Amino acid sequence: MLTQNLSSHFDDAWYEMYETWRNQAQLKANAGLQARGRKNTNPVLHYTLSWHETDRPTDQQMRDAAINTLVLLGLGEHEAVVVGHTDTKHCHVHIVCNTVHPYTGRTADLKFTKEKLSRWAQEYEQTLGMIHCEERVRNNEQRDLIRKERQRERLFEKPALAPPAPYRPVKDQSPSRPVWIARQTLVETMKMMRANLDERHKVERSQAGFAREHERDALDKESTAALDRQARAVKDLFRPQWKTLYQAQNRERRFVTNNRTNILERAVFVFRNRARLFSAYPPKFKEIAGLIVSRKKLDQALSRVHQKERRALGRSQNATLRRGSDLIMQAHRERYHAMAQRHLNETRALEQHHDHERGLITLSAAKTKIMTPAVERTRLAPNGPVPDQFNDAAWAANSLSFDELPRRADRIRQDMEDWRRHQGHRDLGREL
Repeated sequence: MLTQNLSSHFDDAWYEMYETWRNQAQLKANAGLQARGRKNTNPVLHYTLSWHETDRPTDQQMRDAAINTLVLLGLGEHEAVVVGHTDTKHCHVHIVCNTVHPYTGRTADLKFTKEKLSRWAQEYEQTLGMIHCEERVRNNEQRDLIRKERQRERLFEKPALAPPAPYRPVKDQSPSRPVWIARQTLVETMKMMRANLDERHKVERSQAGFAREHERDALDKESTAALDRQARAVKDLFRPQWKTLYQAQNRERRFVTNNRTNILERAVFVFRNRARLFSAYPPKFKEIAGLIVSRKKLDQALSRVHQKERRALGRSQNATLRRGSDLIMQAHRERYHAMAQRHLNETRALEQHHDHERGLITLSAAKTKIMTPAVERTRLAPNGPVPDQFNDAAWAANSLSFDELPRRADRIRQDMEDWRRHQGHRDLGREL
């Protein structure tokens, strides 16, 4: 173990190195330096020097090698801890160094650290007269060749500057007025055609949306009607049961509330219906006697029984209605999902068709619309009249080319001049 530029014991070296890093700003101020630069968040440098398994260096050689590498890296004045191991297959030494200078507070510049250590290791093996790592020698030679090549290219082999090209005046390439007017006319015509097409597409999308909404409403109405029919069918199915139940309960109620009913008749009624009156638990004799003696208690008990029977029949009716409704709603959901998917596919197909139609309206289509009269379009169309929005594919090949537009304007201007000469040089251009 070895410490470098440390005043504390080996076990307390970490704390002294930590204090140096923590007081970096104060150290810079004491040294008269400005507190600039990036904050040092990784102040510890750790590297290892390892010897070949056939080498057996002494402790002094290992210490000297560690000190030499610290000086090589510019860390000779920095705090460091060196620990060597000779009890392994390869003798090696660990160097842990503080990158913050203990007096100036500056952080060491550690550029090309691996390359410097590689060259030091090569020189160290050459000094001992035995090279153990041939690959390191080849890498360093390759680095030297690349560095020399770059230096030669930078200093001695600069390409000669080509002589400046002679000045040649550039003729104005702006389009002539007829060309510019023709181009603007084409652009405005194309915009108008696209605007008309967009209006038609908007109407088609609206109509498709209304049709989809009408189809959804029709499905909802159909499902609602099916639910209503199901409810009426279940009601008709249970109507006889409700009628029978109410008739039986009314007879029992009249029998119990009738003042002319004697105690013996009530006793027979209670014993016959004791399972209904005492369904929760086996009745006691005292409870049975109480119902026989008191008409009011018997009426109350019978009312509770009647209410339970009506609830049971109502639950049965609701369960039957629910089963039918579930089947109807399941069919409704399946049809709705299939319809929604079909609507989505139709919407995508319509959008693609609209995009294709809009792509057909180009400058060529606008030029054809301007140059070809309506009668000529009908004659050139193979299958009858061609709509203005789709004239490019049918008769664009028979129209004038874009380069002919200026020449046509010149011909019109020449025809007007000839007409003026025949009219005695009268300027009737405004009338024309």
